[in-house]
Amino acid sequence: DDVILHEAPIYGLREDEDPWKGTVRRLQPEEFGSYTEARFRDEALFYFELEKGYFLEMYRFLREELGVRALIVGTNHNYGLPSLWAQSFMDLMDCHAYWQHPRFPHQPWSRTDWFIENTPMLDEPRESTIARLCRSSVLGKPFTVSEYNHPFPNEYGCEAPLTIAAYAALQDWDAVYFYTFIHRWGERELSGNVVTGYFDICNDVVKLCQMPAAAVLFLTGAVRPAERLVTVSYSVERVFDSLKERRYGVQFFTEGELSPLLPLVHRFRVERFDAERTTRADEIDFREPEGEIVSDTGELIWEARGERTGILRINTPRVQAAIGWLGGRRIELRDVAIEVETPFCAVSVASMDGKPIAESDRLLIVAAARCANTGMVWNEERTSISDRWGGPPILIEPVEGEICLRRAADAPPFRFHALDGNGLPKGDPMRVEAWTQSSRTIYVLRIGREYGTVWYAGLSVR
Repeated sequence: DDVILHEAPIYGLREDEDPWKGTVRRLQPEEFGSYTEARFRDEALFYFELEKGYFLEMYRFLREELGVRALIVGTNHNYGLPSLWAQSFMDLMDCHAYWQHPRFPHQPWSRTDWFIENTPMLDEPRESTIARLCRSSVLGKPFTVSEYNHPFPNEYGCEAPLTIAAYAALQDWDAVYFYTFIHRWGERELSGNVVTGYFDICNDVVKLCQMPAAAVLFLTGAVRPAERLVTVSYSVERVFDSLKERRYGVQFFTEGELSPLLPLVHRFRVERFDAERTTRADEIDFREPEGEIVSDTGELIWEARGERTGILRINTPRVQAAIGWLGGRRIELRDVAIEVETPFCAVSVASMDGKPIAESDRLLIVAAARCANTGMVWNEERTSISDRWGGPPILIEPVEGEICLRRAADAPPFRFHALDGNGLPKGDPMRVEAWTQSSRTIYVLRIGREYGTVWYAGLSVR
């Protein structure tokens, strides 16, 4: 049997502790179980009041003495329920999240000794960044994500832009910032031809090319906010006692376990940190999906049944997309069908004029998979490239396959173009098949290596 030993409980002060002399010790995590509940909560209350007082004093200084008019946030991360409570006295809430941030086992930020797990988030919906982030959103407060990324060289990074944009819209968050466009304005970084770091997206082609579609998803309401809002509240005692539990992971600190899949279906907010009692998970009418995880709007469908199975379908009038393990499958959406051979990729069709796809005069089609620097060398496990980042030119895995568009029969005819790196048409119009069927005009585009691009445009001909 496993046996855990800790010091016998201490019900008073140690001999060397005297509150009048300021010698009462701060408890270390390994000591939490050896002291009384009252002492633990008193210390937690002290930290909370100290942090809250600091935030309020700085807020007053910035507003009244400096005349700052911008929104003011306490900090940029979820440091536990007491810290969230202190932050909730500011103008807005904020949190950062990364899927598989690089880890440095021996020396922080070593250029050679680091690794990533290099797996897709779409295979693991129970561990999603969406659930981690939403725990910091507070009812009545704007919520922003001021850093987000699936850092390079993760080979599944193409999943990031549309996934976070879609679920941020479902959650009705207020802003999402990818970290970061660029760290340095050097010749190498500005060349446009080499990925220069874990987080720089300026040359990370498979992420950057999806930003227009992600912007349509998030900024224009193409994905509707979830219809149902789920709120939870905590008693003061639960707020402080939560410090004894692990902070990392996807736990909601309710009485009973709340499913991490809930934020993929409904909106989520924390309502109170000083309630009479903590919300019980069984009070929330939510049955965990066993198959597809469908948002209550019906527009987002996340399917994952194990390794190499994760797929997200985005099915709205103005943006339709499929992301994940698409190779060898036909994905049917409202006005779009996607059938590609590339194993893992992100394929999207977005209306750029505000009209539904079936009637739009301007469509952006993006097909992204992997990119890498020339000469970049993985270790045997494909978990690190150490300092062997390689150099220019960037190599892009082409997405091979067909995209079928179904348009209203009375919509203007369409012409399709492959786009260059500046988003401008290159070469002659693409060869497409087109026919009329059941009051719809059907277009079939063959995309792939021959076009040397990740994006395409459909433009009406009038």
